[in-house]
This record gives sequence, structure tokens and C-alpha cells, in this order.
Amino acid sequence: MLIIIPSAVAADANTSLQIDSNIYTNSSNPQSGSNLESMNINEHISQTDSSDENHIPNDFNGANISQKLKLKNFNLIKKNKNKKNKKNPNKNQKRSLNNGQVPENFLISEKSGPQNLYLSQRLGSIDSDIAGLSDNRPSLGGDKSDYTLGLPMEIITFMLAISMGAILIYFVWTGILALFPMKKIKSDYTNIEKFHLYVMVPCLNEVNVIENTVHKFFENHNENYRLVVLDDGSDDGTGEVLEKIAPQYKNLHIITRTFPNAQKGKGEALNEGLRYIKNLEGANSEKVIIGVIDADAFIKNEDYIKILAAFNADDELTMIQTSVGMNVVDNWLHRMQDLEFQSCITLISNVRNFLGNAAGGGNGQFFRLNTFKDQDDVWGNSLLEDFEISTRLLLEGKKTCFLNHIVVYQEPVGKIKPLIVQRTRWSQGGIECIPKYGKLIFESPFIKISAKFEMFFYMMLPIITSIGVVGHFFSLLYNIYIVFVVKDPVNMVLAIILTLSVVISIIFGTIYGRRTEYGILKGLGMGATIPLYSMLMIPVCYRAIARFITGERKWEKTEHIVTVNTN
Repeated sequence: MLIIIPSAVAADANTSLQIDSNIYTNSSNPQSGSNLESMNINEHISQTDSSDENHIPNDFNGANISQKLKLKNFNLIKKNKNKKNKKNPNKNQKRSLNNGQVPENFLISEKSGPQNLYLSQRLGSIDSDIAGLSDNRPSLGGDKSDYTLGLPMEIITFMLAISMGAILIYFVWTGILALFPMKKIKSDYTNIEKFHLYVMVPCLNEVNVIENTVHKFFENHNENYRLVVLDDGSDDGTGEVLEKIAPQYKNLHIITRTFPNAQKGKGEALNEGLRYIKNLEGANSEKVIIGVIDADAFIKNEDYIKILAAFNADDELTMIQTSVGMNVVDNWLHRMQDLEFQSCITLISNVRNFLGNAAGGGNGQFFRLNTFKDQDDVWGNSLLEDFEISTRLLLEGKKTCFLNHIVVYQEPVGKIKPLIVQRTRWSQGGIECIPKYGKLIFESPFIKISAKFEMFFYMMLPIITSIGVVGHFFSLLYNIYIVFVVKDPVNMVLAIILTLSVVISIIFGTIYGRRTEYGILKGLGMGATIPLYSMLMIPVCYRAIARFITGERKWEKTEHIVTVNTN
């Protein structure tokens, strides 16, 4: 309840016009105290600055104040009688007014200048109570300063934005990959027997696997299939093994590279193999297809026929890339590599079919030989020679494609450290292609804009990942601090990152289960561990960038062991 009384009283503490209990005790006898009250008040008013006439209303006098206070007292008494006690929170205060006493918690105070006096409650108004609660109540998790870690808020926002941006990029990318149906490539099996197939196998110190690879190739082989093994200066007994099995197969060709030409990269070895094939009698026919598989790889014979049928159906087709799978899956690390190739990489390659920029993947590449009739050194010396040669073909306006239903099986890497070494080589090779082919790709009239974007994204992926990892690491530490130190259980950044990661894992796990004999449920189970597998790959991007910056280009070879194909 607020009573406003016009006044021109100054703010002196000793003359602040406190209304004492006499006003109320003498209210029953107006004559006894009204003259004194009027005189005291009027005398005080006369002592104030009367220059501002607007401060004092014409009818201001002690009698008016007395009458107004009596009227207010009467109204309070009347209201008190008409209301029930249980509905009146100020019951005791109003009862004291009935007795003519000023409640202890009633006083006159100043606000907005001396012209206004307010009769208010000492306990404070409801508005001030609410304001006090909103000002003093601590926010969830503590004071806002608890959320800054002592860092400028701009830095925290920037790092969280990097983390969110990275996961959104991968989420959108995964969604795009999953939306494209598997593209079917035309096939023509008419007169397929007229094709000749030469498969090159570059090998360096592959004594553990090369014999099994040769035997697998010639099982139920077509007499028009030839295997060209390129021994690139091996010193582990690979050459001796090849010499031992050579008499068993008339279509086995062995090329032994020696120093100083040996061990200059996989691309150099393949270029020598290409020159060798061109010099063979009848090899320059339009019906000759050359392929590239790794020393640990295997392709089913019926799949070789499908490859030839695809070339037979499209005379403009110059390169085919098959999908990749693992020939054994004895443990979690093996199976995660199988999932990676048969879900993520397969989806990427399938999208490239629609964009028109299907790229080589090293293992399982096939080319029409007359594409290179005027070229000998078609493979470059980058660490990602497979992507490099397909890029060169695209820059020339040549047609490439990916066959998702044909799988080349290779040996999985059995340990984490060699896996990191292998992926570092691949990542560094992609980065190397940026300065080498970036401008050519950007200016090419043969490559569509969407394909250019995808190619740049692929080459930049190690750099994008390295930046995203920094953001994720900061976000993780920040969220742990917020949840366990500040005690704030609500954290949307962490919730969004985890949710999107789960969705990505579900997509890849489902694709893997559908493409293999494991089924969707087992595929989802493996997909749930994708974040853990991705964490193992964190050092890859940083090693690749560091090696590129320092100019380190030594070929870090992946060691293979004896494996038995189970497919």
C-alpha cells in the first residue's frame, strides 16, 4: 500500500516531517491537536525554499494532511472489518491502525525529489522483493564468471564454434552420402572372351604374401588373364619366391627392378610395368585392360568378368575402381577397417559416380590400355598415386566410374601403429595434390563445379580434420569442467555433438550390415564403436601435415603377413 502526499519539504534528517503517533491519537478530537499540527507544519514549510511555487499546491496545509490521514485510517478500518482474517496477510498491521497507532514498519520516505513523500512498508514492496530475488539468486551452475575458465569469452565461443562446425560438416557430408542410391553401371557380356587382362602387382618385401596372391589369381583363371609382378628391389627373399613359382604359370610375368631405379615409389614401378605391357605382342589392341592390385589382394574370377563387361558396354570408359574389403576379420581392428571401406569409402565413391569424378583407390584399379597409347609415365610420384592418375584422366576429360558390387579383398592392418603409418601416407598424398593439381582442377572445363568442390574437400580433409580435432578436444575439456566443476547438468554443445555422432555411426553401421553377411544388428553394433576408431586416427592428420611441411617423403610401407581369404 502506497500513500503519496504532495510536499515541498527539504531532505533534512531533523526536519523531515516525520508524522508521529499524535496525528493518530488525536484523530478522535480534531480540535485538540489540529492547530498545533497545522502551525508546526506551516512553520516548517515557511522555512523551505519557496521560490519554486510548483513545489507547493495552493491548498497544502496541516488541516488537509490531518483530514487525509483520518480518511485513510477510516478506510483501513472499514476494509479490515469486511475481509476475513485468513485472506488478510497484514491483519496485525491494520489492527494497530484501529487503535490509532502507527505500525512500526510504516514510515515516510523520500523519492524523486523533495516534492513527493511516500508512505511505504519497511519490509519492502513486492516489486523490490522480486528484484532482489532476480539480482541475488545464483544462476544454474554458479556465477557466469564460472563458465569462462579465465579465458576471454570470445575464445571460448570460437573454439566451441569450431567443434560444432566440424561435427556439422561431417554430419551433412554423411547425410549426403547416404541419400544417393547405389548407381548401376551398364554391362555387356557379348564377346567378352576377346578381352585381354593384364594385372600388375607392385611389391616391395612381400615375401609373406606374394606366393598366396599369385596362386589365388590363377585359380580357375581365364587363359587371357596375365599377372605382371613388379619386384621393386626387395631384399627379404620376395624375388626367390617368385622364381620358385614362376614355372607353374605360363602367364606369370616377373619384372625385377634394381638400384638405382628401384624403390622410388609405387608410381615409378607401375610406369615401368605399363611400358613392359605395351611392348608385348598384341598388347596394343583396344581389347586390352590393365589392372592394379596390391601384393596382398584378391579378386574373384567372376568379378574380373564383370569388370571386362563394364568396359565392353561403354567405349568411352577409361578407368574403373572397385570397392575394397578385408579378406579376414579376426578382431575388432580388422572389422573396423572392413566397415570403413565397405561403408564410408564405398559411399564416397558412389557419390563420385553421380558427380562424374570417380577416383582411383590404388587397390582394384583398371584402365583401358589405349587410353595411354601416347604416354608412358602416367603415374605420378606423389604418395597418393592412385588419386593422382584418376585426377589426370579427369583433367583430360576422360570418363571414370566406380563399381560398388565388385570387391577387391586385401589384408587388414593388424596393429594400431602400422595403421597410423599407412593412413599418414594416404593423407599426406592428398595434401600433396593440392599445390600440384589445385589450380588445374579449379580451371578445368571438363570437371563440374560440384565435382571440383568434392575433390578439394577430399584433398583438404586432413587439414579440416586437424582443425576440428582441436575444437573437439577443447569442447570436451570445457564440457567436463562445466558438468563436474560448475555442476551445470545442461550442456547443449556436448549434447548436439554426441547426438550427431550417434546418427553418423548408425548410418555407416547400417550400410555396413546391409553390404555384408553380418546383418543390420551386428552392423549397428560395430557402428557404435566408430567414434573410438576415429580417435585412433587423430595422430594421422598431424603427422601428415608435419611431414608435408618438412618435405619428408619417405615411403612408409605397410607390412603384410600371411592371410587366408575367407570369402
